[in-house]
Amino acid sequence: MTNLCNKHTILACEGWSWGCHAPEFAPLTAAALVIFCCAWWCWGMKFTKINPHLPPGLLGLPIIGNLPFIKPELHRYFSDLSRIYGPIFKRRMESVFAIVINSPSLANEVLKVQDAIFANHDVPAAAVVGTFGGLNILWTPNGPRYNRPRKLVICEIMSKQSLDACYVLHRREVRRMVKEIYGKVGSSVNIYQQLSVTVLRVMMCTLWGDAS
Repeated sequence: MTNLCNKHTILACEGWSWGCHAPEFAPLTAAALVIFCCAWWCWGMKFTKINPHLPPGLLGLPIIGNLPFIKPELHRYFSDLSRIYGPIFKRRMESVFAIVINSPSLANEVLKVQDAIFANHDVPAAAVVGTFGGLNILWTPNGPRYNRPRKLVICEIMSKQSLDACYVLHRREVRRMVKEIYGKVGSSVNIYQQLSVTVLRVMMCTLWGDAS
């Protein structure tokens, strides 16, 4: 058993500059690894008991959390996780916990019914830089400062009159997307790219009218 432990420790430490693959370092390294794993497990159990209301999900690796396991196609990745943990689960990104909602009913509860509770959230560093300190309707905290641009969007930009006035333009862009996809029959189609371009065209038509 001691020889097996020494072999695993030497393989794990191979290439380290401080020469831990020497025989006398093997027991110390093995003990350090066991202590570290036990401490991490105990911390995870303690954290779970302190925060019992968090949704289910893997605790993740030390320091980096679940970052190494995230896949490029997030919608499929989250869909697979929802089959394991249910419609709401947690992911740890380094020191930040992210709560993922993968259900229309829960999304309606969070974004509409309980929107005042969940309106405030941490602003990412990229959003702070790109929006001059988070000064836009997406990242502004809930309050009087947020209510003014929200009222403008609801009453003017996204009002029924404005949407009805742009109906012809929106229908044209949707038909244009369908025609482009139909023209690629027999070949692979990037639906995400097609939808993104169509949404951008619809937004531009809504803001600036017919530019064609």
